[in-house]
Amino acid sequence: MMNHERNAETKIRHALGLVMLVGALASGILGASAPLERLTGTVRAVDPRTHTVELLTGVGYALRVVRVVVPPELEVARPSGSATSPWTPGCIVRIDCRRSDSGRVATTVSLIRSAPRGRTP
Repeated sequence: MMNHERNAETKIRHALGLVMLVGALASGILGASAPLERLTGTVRAVDPRTHTVELLTGVGYALRVVRVVVPPELEVARPSGSATSPWTPGCIVRIDCRRSDSGRVATTVSLIRSAPRGRTP
């Protein structure tokens, strides 16, 4: 084998190795955390025992009920002056969550609109 053929083969091997290394690093970095999912919906039901909330969410006629685990230590962002619990059925909330083995787990919660008058938690 001639010297320039050996150099070309070595360059190809190095390039392939580099591509495989970058791919492995990217999958490790990107696969380390589940993608964020943002849900905006109406609180339908709350189970304080399991720390879950059911949201009615969707687009147009494509409605669905989504269950989200809300860690008890998670702070809820509220509009200024609002003392209403975001966990009252009828409240509109925005929840950022990630998927885990136990389902969707909330990472942030924002109260968008309080429940209609007369609704209590």
